Amino acid sequence: MDTWTRSGSKIIDSRTKLMYILFDGNWDKPEIEISDSSQGLIKMGQLLASISKDFKLYADKEDSEFYAENLELVSMRLSPSRKGEQLDLLKTFIFNNELVFEGSQLAFHNLGRSLLNYFSEDSKKGNHFHLDYIEGYSLLLAPTNCHLIFMSRGQ
Repeated sequence: MDTWTRSGSKIIDSRTKLMYILFDGNWDKPEIEISDSSQGLIKMGQLLASISKDFKLYADKEDSEFYAENLELVSMRLSPSRKGEQLDLLKTFIFNNELVFEGSQLAFHNLGRSLLNYFSEDSKKGNHFHLDYIEGYSLLLAPTNCHLIFMSRGQ
């Protein structure tokens, strides 16, 4: 099953492992885990680093002892730069049953480069990084109550 779509066009994807977007159910301070194979996270990084229009990535569902809910997809929404490209940050929120990232091309490029710099073909299962908004120190996220974890499910 192809799980990657970009503006209505399928991107060929022969992965057997699928992306999961797990959510702890806490709407006040949500913890969200985006997990995939290392190759899937690298592909996501490449898509984000070269974004030119809105796209959505669909997720599979799984039962988890740590996360009460599954989100259906992650939506990448491009918006014009508001503060000058060097100051752009990604807005992150949950809308209906989807995780939404909204920002400029530069903001998406920065997140994509972060994924590409962190994950490699040989990333082990459980390798992860946290992405949080910390006032005065956030280089990627605009103020948000979302706590994000990008995790490798291995090769």
